[in-house]
Amino acid sequence: MKKNVAILMAMIMVISVTVVLADSAADKETKTKEPAIIGFKSTPGHADKAMVRGHGGDIKYSYTIINAIAAKLPEPAIENIQRNPRVTYVEMDGEVHTLDTELDNSWGVKRIGAGIVHAGGNKGAGVNVAIIDTGIDY
Repeated sequence: MKKNVAILMAMIMVISVTVVLADSAADKETKTKEPAIIGFKSTPGHADKAMVRGHGGDIKYSYTIINAIAAKLPEPAIENIQRNPRVTYVEMDGEVHTLDTELDNSWGVKRIGAGIVHAGGNKGAGVNVAIIDTGIDY
């Protein structure tokens, strides 16, 4: 009898730990948010921002030059937001670093004479450049 009770208690402990660990993993999965840029057909208004928040998104910035919002989105919400008829695109946001070893051989660098400047020790250390390519053709 004592042996059966001990086995039963051990099984209950194993199941409890498994359920707690599975629930914790599910929480972590849903709490991970990815930075994204959400484009809209027109200037995003209160309803658009509420829609993003309703999907668990955190709005970081609302652009004025383009019809877009920068937000952090849970992975499952990305597809749902893309299906919204007011949304034109959802692009993942991130940093990009150039690693061009052929920089001095490229046409534009030769044309502006940057190779001479680089040879003089002026390589732009401490200078940051940001390029936002919206893909919009004017």
